[in-house]
Amino acid sequence: MNVSGKTVFLMLFGIAVAFSVDPIAGMFAFLALAAATNRDAVVRAYHTLNDAAYRVERQLEQRGLLPTALRTVTTPSINKEEAGVVTVDETADAPTAADASPASSAVTTPHINKREASVVTLPPPSLFSPTDPRPAWYAVPLGRDQTGSFRWIDFGKDALHIGLYGTSGCGKDHLLRLWFAALLNEPGAQWAILDGKGDWLTPNLARLPQMLFPPAGGYGDEGQRRILDAIGAINEEAKRRFGLLLGAGVRSVEEYNQTAPDPLPLLIVLATDIIDVVDETERLLIALVSKARALGIRVIVSMQTPTGKRLEWRMNLSTLISGALVDGSQDAPALGVRDPKALVYRPSQLPPPPGERGLFVVRYNNEQFVVRTPALVGDFDGLINARNDAALLETLLSSAVTTPRINKREDAVVTVDDPVPAHQQALGQRGRADTASERAGTVVVPSPTVPEPAKIAQIGGFRGDGDGGDDALLAALAALQRAGVSREQARALGLRFRNSDWARAARSVFVD
Repeated sequence: MNVSGKTVFLMLFGIAVAFSVDPIAGMFAFLALAAATNRDAVVRAYHTLNDAAYRVERQLEQRGLLPTALRTVTTPSINKEEAGVVTVDETADAPTAADASPASSAVTTPHINKREASVVTLPPPSLFSPTDPRPAWYAVPLGRDQTGSFRWIDFGKDALHIGLYGTSGCGKDHLLRLWFAALLNEPGAQWAILDGKGDWLTPNLARLPQMLFPPAGGYGDEGQRRILDAIGAINEEAKRRFGLLLGAGVRSVEEYNQTAPDPLPLLIVLATDIIDVVDETERLLIALVSKARALGIRVIVSMQTPTGKRLEWRMNLSTLISGALVDGSQDAPALGVRDPKALVYRPSQLPPPPGERGLFVVRYNNEQFVVRTPALVGDFDGLINARNDAALLETLLSSAVTTPRINKREDAVVTVDDPVPAHQQALGQRGRADTASERAGTVVVPSPTVPEPAKIAQIGGFRGDGDGGDDALLAALAALQRAGVSREQARALGLRFRNSDWARAARSVFVD
């Protein structure tokens, strides 16, 4: 706000008069003047004083200078039926490894109201396997809540954009891996990952078919450049989707996919620990969280604290999840509420790591609850490698192969015209052998003089039975070698051959 010098002089004169009458009134008049000229400075000053007050209170608690009644951080919980105070019991016994009951291994929270005194326990542990059934196509696990119920969120419905916060070691990366593993075999889900820390920059993730581009990030200027390039790629994808929707005359991806011959996948943009290119990332987040819902794009932002970040994207997040926080002043921003009195649970009161991991306070669909994330069944990298192997197998078996072959009588071309279905034995689901024509197509060797019946070659059952069998086997091995398949991968596909057959096929490839 720009004001003239005369106006400022009159304001200062009024403040001086107010101080002479009442110092408190003069202070409020000064704050009013500061707010009128520089609102942001007043807001920053308020937050600074608020944080300082919390720090002083914590120091007094640690030194035992506060009364017992004030030594815990309380959160008023008021509803239509009762008014109670939720406190964290600091005298609760530490859990032991020998005690397996959920109630005894949880930190208790006394909840006292007008009617009764009960104990709310932290959620019990649980397990999650990516092969388990899920309530919806794009549903991902949160874990068990304080009542013992297992909670899910659905990217396809109301979990549009997610903010995930918490101090280092609280379990944010584990929760993200759970979500990634849950959608790993979902063909309608696609990922774009911006990683400022480097946990997602592994070669096996880069090869996955559901990645829009390899995870971008890294250390130093090179990592910043990759993140900026990835931000540009995400913007281009959003423009492309907008053009497709506009050309089809629809308002959302859901409407577009009902009639489109090539449906658009759900694109999940994960931005984790982006601190080097804050301005560019926040501009991307502002654009995505406000406009990308109709384009079939969802955003997950993961960082230690949202304090100091721009409100334009923070206030548009539909789901807020927070692990343990260092300072109580961060509770309200982390859960996206303006009034701290509206907090049912405080993230700053969660047991901090490394003693406890995977505990989060969630605000989802106007509901607040505490969850403990489940343990992943199986190794994360092992699941990624298995998905890569399955994708490679699907690619090889669905592509036509043309292989020149020479025998004693003629020059002929062996072709496989029909796409080959996924091989059950390679996927670990050994079943009854199908007919040779259903599994590998038909090998046809035309003759100019004497017509011969078509010779059928089964992909897993080549045998040396004269010219046709050996030649068909060598032709198949040569085709796989030209496609870059190793000897071990060929055997995983079900082919039975000797090492000498592989060497002969390799020599024919070299001669060709």
